[in-house]
Amino acid sequence: MAVWGFGLMRKPLATSERDDSPVDTPEKYVEYLARPNGPSSIEAVRDAYAEATLPEDDYPLPFAPREERFLNGLVWPLRSAKVALMLSHHVTCIAVSGMVAEMVAILTYEMADQSMYHHVVDLKEQARLFGRSFDELGQERRIQVLDHFKMLPDSMLQALNNVRGIRRRYLHFLDQDQTQLPADARACYRDALSLVSFTIGEDLSKPKFSMNANLVEYLKRKKKMVLLK
Repeated sequence: MAVWGFGLMRKPLATSERDDSPVDTPEKYVEYLARPNGPSSIEAVRDAYAEATLPEDDYPLPFAPREERFLNGLVWPLRSAKVALMLSHHVTCIAVSGMVAEMVAILTYEMADQSMYHHVVDLKEQARLFGRSFDELGQERRIQVLDHFKMLPDSMLQALNNVRGIRRRYLHFLDQDQTQLPADARACYRDALSLVSFTIGEDLSKPKFSMNANLVEYLKRKKKMVLLK
C-alpha cells in the first residue's frame, strides 16, 4: 500500500470481502446486489425503489407495446437502469440510460413518417447524405440530424443531449470527478424515461391512452408484432 498509494478491495466479485459464502438469504442477496455502496436492507431497497419511481409522476409509463424487440431494446434496459439507480450502481445506470437514448434516436429516425421523409430514410440516401447509415453515426451526429429534420421537439432533443453529455463524462474519462455522480445518474435516468415515454405516446397521462401513430406504423411496417406468450 505504501508503494501504490491506495488500498485493496478483497474479492470485488464475491458476496462480500469477508467470505464467498453462498447467496442463500434475502439479506445476502441485498448485500451482493447492492455492494459496495447501495441499500443495506430489504427496507432500504423498498425506499430506494420508491425514490427511483418518482420521475414516473412526470413521465408515466403505464403501457408499452407487447412486442419482443421493442421491450428488449428499450423497456427492459430502462428497467435495468432503474434497478441500477435503486442499488446505487450509478455508472451502470448512466451506461444503460445512454444505450436507451441511442435506441430512441435510431428508432425515431426509422419510424419517421414515410410520406414526409422517404428521401431521408432510404438506406442509399442515408449513405449519400451522411457518409454512412444513420445507425452507424455517432450519437452527437444523430441528434444533429434529428434536429435538422425536426423529427423531435426541442425538449426531447435536449434530453438526448443531456444523456449523451453525462454518459460521455463518466464512460470516456476515468478521472471524472465523482461528486455529482448520484445526481447525474438520477438525471440521466429521468431523461431516458422521458424519451421512452414520449416514444410510446406523447401524453400517456390522458384518460384515453393513444399510442404514437408513427410507432404503430413502424411496428406494422417492419412486421415486428410478435406477441409474447
